[in-house]
Amino acid sequence: MIALNEVKERAIKKDNDSFKKLFFFSSRFSIYFSWFFLNIGLNANQVTALFFLTGLVSVLFFLSFDPLNILIGLILWRLHVIFDLCDGEVARFNQSFSINGAYWDYMIHAVLFPLCFFSISYSLSQHFSNSNFFILGALGAIVLSWMLAVKNNYYRAMLFSGESLDVSKSARKIHKSKYSLRDIILYLTSFDAMMFIYLGLCLIDASQYLFFGLLACYISFFFVLGAVKFFLFSRDGLYQRRS
Repeated sequence: MIALNEVKERAIKKDNDSFKKLFFFSSRFSIYFSWFFLNIGLNANQVTALFFLTGLVSVLFFLSFDPLNILIGLILWRLHVIFDLCDGEVARFNQSFSINGAYWDYMIHAVLFPLCFFSISYSLSQHFSNSNFFILGALGAIVLSWMLAVKNNYYRAMLFSGESLDVSKSARKIHKSKYSLRDIILYLTSFDAMMFIYLGLCLIDASQYLFFGLLACYISFFFVLGAVKFFLFSRDGLYQRRS
C-alpha cells in the first residue's frame, strides 16, 4: 500500500499554498481521494473519467426542484471539483502527464458548467411553468461557454503563433498572504456561490421572481468577467490570476 505521506510528497503542487487559496475547499480534501485512487490502481485518465461522470450525475440531480435532490446535486458537484484536482495529483505521482488528459479536462469544464446552468433553469421553467426560465438558461449556457472560451482560445492562439505558455503574462501570480475584498467579491460572483444561493432559495420556497433575478444577475456577472478577460487579453495579453 502506498503511504499517504508519500502521496503528499510526490503529488502536491509546488505552489500548493497559492493553489489552496484558489481552491480553498477542494484542495484540502483532494489528496486523500488521490491516495485512495492510487491504492486501488486508478490512473489519471480514469480519475478524469470519474470526474466527468460525477459532474454529469450532479447535473441530472439539478433537473429536479426538490431541495433534497438539489442538495445531493450540490454535494456531487463539489465532489466532481475535488476529482478535478485528483487527476492532476495522480498524474504528478505517476509522472504520467499527457496532452489528451489536459484536453479532456478543459473539455469537461466546457461541457458541464453550461449544462449545469441550463439544468437549473430547465427545472425552474418546469416548476413555475414559465418558459422565460428556459430562455434564460439557454442564454446563460452561451455566456458560460463564451467566458470559458475567452482564455482557452487565447492560449490556442499563442500556441499557433509558436509562443510558450510559460512566457505568457497571464502566468504571473500575485502572492498575497490573506484574502482580500477582491477575492471575496470574485467568489460571491462565482458559479459556486450561485449554486449555494440557489439551494437557499429553494429551502425557503422563494418566489419565481427571486430565482429569475438570481439567474439574471449571475449571467450578468459571467458576461462582465468574460468581457474583462477578453479586454485584458486583447490589450495586454494577460489577466492576473488569484493566488
